[in-house]
Amino acid sequence: MSKCRQCPICGGEGISREKRMNGNDSCANGHSYPSVNPVLSEDELRERIEESLFHESVGDDTRKDFNRIVNNLVKAIKGDK
Repeated sequence: MSKCRQCPICGGEGISREKRMNGNDSCANGHSYPSVNPVLSEDELRERIEESLFHESVGDDTRKDFNRIVNNLVKAIKGDK
């Protein structure tokens, strides 16, 4: 079974997933939401961005620039200003 993600309604932990095609996830607070488009937590989003963009060891200055870019991407994706 795939890992259920955070609830987009309340931010609660996803605890169950329907086994049917295009089924729903449910959270600990009883909300139901589509499994196909789960909301990623900020940490999961940051991890995916880093995995897809950053594969080499680089100097501290480059790492600081990269972290600033990742933080801006996370804010943009989440709709924060």
